[in-house]
Amino acid sequence: MRPFLARKSLRAVLIFPPWLALLAACASYPENGGVRTRGYAYLAPPEVTFDLAQGRPIDSDGLARRLARTRLLFLGEHHTEPRSHAFQLETIKLLLKRGRQVTVALEMFPPSANEALQAWRSGDAQELEFLERSGWYRNWGFPWSHYRELFLLLRRHSVPMRGINAERKTREAARKGDLSSLSSDLQEEIGPLADSPQPHDAYLLDMLRASGHGGEMSADAPAFQAYRRVQVLWERLMGRRAALLAEQAGAEGIVVVLIGSGHLAYGLGANLHAARAGVLAQLSIWDNVVTKAPGRQRYAVPLGVADLARIYLRDPAEKGYPTLLGIKLELQGSDLRVKGTQLPAHAPLAALKTGDVILALNGLPVTTPTALRLAYERLPLDSTARLKLRREGRELTLEVPVKPGQR
Repeated sequence: MRPFLARKSLRAVLIFPPWLALLAACASYPENGGVRTRGYAYLAPPEVTFDLAQGRPIDSDGLARRLARTRLLFLGEHHTEPRSHAFQLETIKLLLKRGRQVTVALEMFPPSANEALQAWRSGDAQELEFLERSGWYRNWGFPWSHYRELFLLLRRHSVPMRGINAERKTREAARKGDLSSLSSDLQEEIGPLADSPQPHDAYLLDMLRASGHGGEMSADAPAFQAYRRVQVLWERLMGRRAALLAEQAGAEGIVVVLIGSGHLAYGLGANLHAARAGVLAQLSIWDNVVTKAPGRQRYAVPLGVADLARIYLRDPAEKGYPTLLGIKLELQGSDLRVKGTQLPAHAPLAALKTGDVILALNGLPVTTPTALRLAYERLPLDSTARLKLRREGRELTLEVPVKPGQR
């Protein structure tokens, strides 16, 4: 297939979110004293693995061949897209079937969750206990149901799992620009946060603007610099830690990194820092979710975005999932208490008040924040949730419609 040449700005041609305009910036060249942008992309069918080196789709055998000598696989995802996780599941199955010694590195956990991950792997922790001990909803918050089958597979095959993200206090130190409160070993692992490549800053600015948060923000604005430092921290630690795991895994091993595709695009994220940390063969698979265009059978995949790519068509009937996002919960003694809420006044759960003690959901007792979040996440959309509460010493029941959460 010949590459599709965009003669105007990439933003005007690609159906992807606007942050992919970074490619146009990177493909710019001086002409007549100015800068004219050109973007280059293949047109790829949805829900296939597209090889950007070959310019065509590959099947599972072709993927296995690409992975045969790979020691570090960055397997990108859209966190709330079930098809992303289904592909991750099938890819890990493929590696296990081929006899590879797989270790899975996880964006959703810091290293402090490794003990809980080992307990899950060995069967010493069952589902709710694992979610409690690992801090799933504290560290991650995306629906467990999207990841459950994948984690069950990893347990069945006793696959080692490691958290590679930054701890919350480390992220906060990076946001403030002062790492002095961290241990000397951690400071050395992180290194200077000011030396990210310029295209990475352009990429982050595009992402912010596309999400409606960047406005006319400049690269030297204090708010952007704080945001950039945290992003660099995340990606540097994840990349370096994944590379170290791959070195420790030996020649027969492969480390599969489950990570958001935004941390991989154009080789500017965790994969860049892994490459800087070592010379092991690595591969990045990036994915994107696009809106279906009438009559269109193929969708643009920018050159250079990754080694392999997958496109998913957004399902217009997909409503999302129930979530208690925006509600802070805590245990006070044996009481499951609402610590605070950050919800718009029209939100169904805005009726909850700080200090409410939640006793039951749809008649079933709930005793921990994790148990409540998991139970609520499993409710059918457009059903009714009955929350039994104790408020100011009196018991009452709130009936609220179950609607998809806003992320």
